[in-house]
Parts: sequence; structure tokens; C-alpha cells
Amino acid sequence: MTARLLTGLLLCSLLSACQEPPPAPGVLGLVPTPAAGSQDPTPTDKDPAKPDQKPDPIKPQDPANPDGPGLFLTFGEVPPQSWLSVSPLAIARAAHSLVTMNGALYAIGGDFNDLIERYDPILRRWTPRRIPNQSAIAHPIGQAAALRNRIVMVANDREYLGAPEITAPVFFDPESLDAFTAFETPMWSEFGNLVAPRAAAGVVSDGETLYVLGGSSKRYDGTPQGYVWVDSPLVEALSARTQQWHQATPMPTSRGSLGVAMLGGKIYAAGGFRWTGTPAKESYYGSWGVDANAGAAMEALKAFEVYDPHLDTWATCSAMPTARHSFALVAANGRLYAIGGANTQHRALSTVESYDPATDTWHAEPSMGTARALLAASAVSDRLVLVTGGMDANGRPLRTAEAFNPEVLP
Repeated sequence: MTARLLTGLLLCSLLSACQEPPPAPGVLGLVPTPAAGSQDPTPTDKDPAKPDQKPDPIKPQDPANPDGPGLFLTFGEVPPQSWLSVSPLAIARAAHSLVTMNGALYAIGGDFNDLIERYDPILRRWTPRRIPNQSAIAHPIGQAAALRNRIVMVANDREYLGAPEITAPVFFDPESLDAFTAFETPMWSEFGNLVAPRAAAGVVSDGETLYVLGGSSKRYDGTPQGYVWVDSPLVEALSARTQQWHQATPMPTSRGSLGVAMLGGKIYAAGGFRWTGTPAKESYYGSWGVDANAGAAMEALKAFEVYDPHLDTWATCSAMPTARHSFALVAANGRLYAIGGANTQHRALSTVESYDPATDTWHAEPSMGTARALLAASAVSDRLVLVTGGMDANGRPLRTAEAFNPEVLP
């Protein structure tokens, strides 16, 4: 199958596989993005497919086509500067990752299941799969990125204080956030440890090196609660060639639940939160701080900084207009897009802002149809930003997906 044909299949199927009832008339019959706060389809239970055989060892990707065939989409069917609803996930999830690799999309982890979903352009749907060696991702909240032909995930630990549902309070034990796992379809395996264990870190990769930025950890002391939360500025890098970690220059701003993305060979770190105290009780909906019980102890940030991996140096850029944490930062069309997330009051956001590195300026963009925190997003091409899942303004897990065409017409 040619790359052009696979491109068409992925594009058409992603747009046409929306849920019933049939879409109202519109551009090519696509479903307009619903109004903010609309109901998300009820999650469905599906039996995951049986795993395939373990693949060959890690191999470098083709540098001329690092994302594999089928992802060079123009997305002309979505009007410029517009959001449209596309194929929903099979399972509601938040605090997950969305990774494009080798011609496929993967939704990984999250606070509500330990399944992986793969988008199949032939079947026109997301297919959940349970992966062998589940002990490696028994606690699947984390961030993932592609490293050569593997998907590497920060495997956070957590402990449920109730049923694993959106209304159940949960908390992280960041001291056990030192395990990395590598997903080689279809097996998980250990992939080394972080030098400094932490939770709510940002993860980004250039394909050959994976970077882990910031995060938070507990520091035990003599307070009545026994510990305080500490934000980290640390940056660690994992080489695919040597499979060794090294520490890079720390960020100027210590923070957790930040947005990170690569653009023009540089790494941008945006927003996030910092701890201003210790919450009265550790009660979080899913990942970091969508529960008002923690609100008095956190502050969303506008900080925006850029790292040059070749010089190992940081510089400060223009601050984001909106302070946000638990959001997605995506590079597309020569810009960075800060999408959704939550503010200091832990209200889910639908707003989107873009950053132009050529002018060091921020611009308002069309908002999503649904406010979401703890969402996952990926740039499938310069004209396609895909957003999946998250938590809505009422604290409910989502399985809906939206696509944005960032193209600006003259």
C-alpha cells in the first residue's frame, strides 16, 4: 500500500468514523465540534485484541520519514482555524498520552484503564489492547513519547483510595516514579530508572533522545503531615543510542504538570503549576489538581522557557497569556499551541493560544468545543492537531476527540 493511499485512508477514516446519530449537514458531512460542556458519549467495554508476536529489536527510523507512512496529511477537509469532532476513543481516559509512530496513532495510559488504543485507518476506529507484562504499567498514569521505533512511557505510581472512577479520590506516590517502560509492540519492558524520581514531569523526544523535565516529589520533614511537596527544575535525557541517562541544565522555573514540545530543534517548557503549600488532604481527580480540595496549595503558571540541547542552555520567552497546567503543548505549522488544561482554580479550560517563535509573541486561537484538562494531543501534520480525552468542566472522563486545522489563510 502506498504512503499516499494510506494517507487518504487515515485522513478519511478519522473524520468519518464519528458516533451515531448521523452528522448534521456540513462541510463534507463532518460533525461540528459541540458546544462546551456537552455530554460525552458513554464509554464502551471492548475486548482487547490478542497481542502479536514480539517485534525485532530497536532500529533507527528512516530520517526522511520519521513518522512512518500515512501521517503526512494536508487535512484540507477541515476548514482553516476550525475545530471538528472526529473518531472518539473506545474508552474514556485522562492523564494519558497520544503518540504518532510508524503510520499509526496510539492512546496510552490514563487514570481510568491500563489499555492501549491503536487507531486503525482500515477499520476506522480505535481498538483497545491489553498488553502482556502488565506489571510494568500497573499504574498507567504518565507521559509517553516515541524514541526510534519504541514508545517510552514514564510509569507513574498511584494508589486508589476508592473505586477507579472520576469521583474517586486518588493520590500519587512519586517516590516510586523512577521506572521507565518501553513499548515494543506488543510488550512492555523495563528501560532504566530516572536519576531523580518525581511525578507530573513533562516528556518530549526528538526521536533519538528522550527528555524528562520538571515534576514534583515529596520531601519528608517534621511537619504534622510528615512531608511537603517540592517542585523540580531538573532535566534528564535518555539516549536511544547508549540507553544511558544524563542530567542537563535545569529549567529556570521549577514546576510540575507543565507542557513541553519541540520546535526547530529546541525544547519549549510552558506553564504548569507550583506548590504553594501542602493540601489538607491528598485528593485529586486523576492527575494533578482538578480537585478543588488541592486548590489552595497550587498555583498555575504562565512561565515559558526554551532549551537548546546543543548548547545545553535555557532562555526565557514571553509568558503565556493564560496561566494553565495539565494542558497540551503541540508544535504545528511553525508555531506552538497551548491547548486546554486547568487554571489556578482548577477549572477546565477550552481556550487555545499559539506562540510564534519568530516574533516571540502569543496569539488567541479558536477554542475547543469541550473544556478539557489532563487531555492528550498530537500534531499528525502541520495542518492537523488531534486532541483526545481528558476531563471536562464537571470532572467527567472523556472519550471524545477533536481535530484542529491551524492553517492561516492570507
